[in-house]
Parts: sequence; C-alpha cells; structure tokens
Amino acid sequence: MLISCDGCGKKYTVDDSRIPRNAVRLRCPYCEASVPLPPSPLPEKKQAESDLVRSHAKNEAAPGQPVLNKRIFFSRSLVFHLYLPFILVVIVVTSCIAYSYFRSVPLLIEDQINQRAFVLSRTLSSAISQPLVLRNYLAVNQSAALYAELPGVAYVSVQDRNGSLVTGLFGSLDRFDQDFARTVLANGFPPEIIHINPMPENETVSARNIHIGGRKIHDIGVTVRGNSGAVHVGLFMDDIDGAVMRSLRPLMAAIVFVFIAGVAALWWISNGVLRPLRKLTRTTEAIALGDFDRPVQVHGQGEIMDLALAVESMRTAIQSAITRLKNRQGVSR
Repeated sequence: MLISCDGCGKKYTVDDSRIPRNAVRLRCPYCEASVPLPPSPLPEKKQAESDLVRSHAKNEAAPGQPVLNKRIFFSRSLVFHLYLPFILVVIVVTSCIAYSYFRSVPLLIEDQINQRAFVLSRTLSSAISQPLVLRNYLAVNQSAALYAELPGVAYVSVQDRNGSLVTGLFGSLDRFDQDFARTVLANGFPPEIIHINPMPENETVSARNIHIGGRKIHDIGVTVRGNSGAVHVGLFMDDIDGAVMRSLRPLMAAIVFVFIAGVAALWWISNGVLRPLRKLTRTTEAIALGDFDRPVQVHGQGEIMDLALAVESMRTAIQSAITRLKNRQGVSR
C-alpha cells in the first residue's frame, strides 16, 4: 500500500499483511506524525461481484431502465407475433369464403330444383293432357304414379279445369311426420295442398316454397295444355341443405389442410429462429454476469449471424479492456 505523510511529505510503501485489520491510522517512522489509512481495495473478484450487485440493485430501483427480458417471455412474444397474423388471415379468408358460399350456392341449387320441378310438371302435363280431356282418370293416375316415384319428389297432384282434385300421390311418406303420414294413409291426399299454391289468372306457371308435414317443399304448378287442368309437383327442399353440405366438404378439407400446413411451416420457421436466439440470449446473460471467457457460438444466417458477431465483438472488446486494466494495475503496484 502506498502511503503519503502530510507532515514530512515523504511517500513509502507498507505491506498490507502487516497492517492490523481494524487499524485506521499509522505513525510516520520519520516524523512520528499520524497518517490516516486509505480504504483497503477489495479483491478483483469481490469488486466485480460488488459492482454487479450494485448494478442489479440500481436496475431494480429504477423500473424505467431496460433490463434483460425473460427467455420464456421473449419466446412467447415471438411465437405470438408469428402465429397471430396467420390465424387472423385464415379466419378472415374462411369467413369470406363461407359467407360467399352460403350466399350463392344454395340459390344456385334452389334454382336447379326449380328448373327440375318445372320440367317434371311440364312433361307430366303434356302426358296427361289428352287423358284429362277424355276423363280417363286411370291413365292420369298411372302417369302421376310414375312421376311420384322419381327421387326427390314429395308429391304429384292433378286438378281438372274446375279446380277439383283428380289424383294426388306422395313419393315417400317416410320423410314426413308420423302424424301427417298416418292422416294421409287414413284419409288420402289432402285436397287443401293444391290450394296453397294457387294458379294466378292468365298465368301458366306458379312456384312457391311451402311447408307440409314438417318438411319444406318447393311446389310448382303448370297449367295443362288447352286449360283443361293443372299439375302440381313438389320437391323436397331438404335436399338443398344436404347438397350444400356435401359440396362444402372438399372446400373445408382444403382450408383445414392449408391451416395445418401453415401452422407446421410457422412452427418450423419459429423453431429455426428461436433456437439460435435462445442460445445467444444465454450467452449474453452470462457475459452480463461477468463470464467473459465464454465464446459466442451461434450458427445462423442473415441478421441472427450479424447479431451473434456483434455480441462476440463486444465480448472480445470487454475482455481486452479488462486485460489492459489488470496489466495497468499490476504495473502501478
């Protein structure tokens, strides 16, 4: 320890090991003056630890100062910012597709059902026009029975020119309510059905969606040639919902496949980015705690590699500065 006496102005070196532990003053051997002892320096390791403790306490006392984030928060934040935009885009695109699909496809299918019902009504009216004029109701009933057996046909009915029911046949009573089916089996075809969709004056076609026996039916009426009567054909509208859902399955399968593929791709990208960043974070934390001998070993590309090289340059510069400081302290002693 280097001591300077204010009385005689002499400077001399004193062995630290020979100074009592609690001594605060020494006596000058030349002038017998009392010389105050300077505070004893801490060892380098303890000094570094003390500086780190003070720095940590300062950071805790000042919450506005930036500190090292937790690795788990860092990882979650990066994954969150990767997955959230993708999920939002998938939700928005899926919603737009579903909205457009359910707005357009059911209308197209309903139009096709309407066209099919019109064709069936027109062909049946042509087939029964002559028997209806001749009042050959057996031939009319046979022709109506053939059309009632077609797939998707709910019922077929024929009226004469006076509006009276000539024949009425259901395609499949199993698709109706049990109470309605029992009523039909007991009393026959309900004549009020033909009046639900009446034929307007001076019109040859009339179409309407009606509910019969708990089922939604698309009824279309066509006048028989020569205005000798009218034919009504009803088709089940439930087939529209089934057709819409069946046609939607491939589209939903494609959306699910894109979503799974996107999640897998984002997981692969995030894992490739997070792994070197986590390793770099651990190395940086070790350097912040005083471990300057640990080299930065991060393998990556682009900005991650540039960041790793910058941290390695910082570590090397700090280590060189500490080495120079130690050498200066050794020379001064």
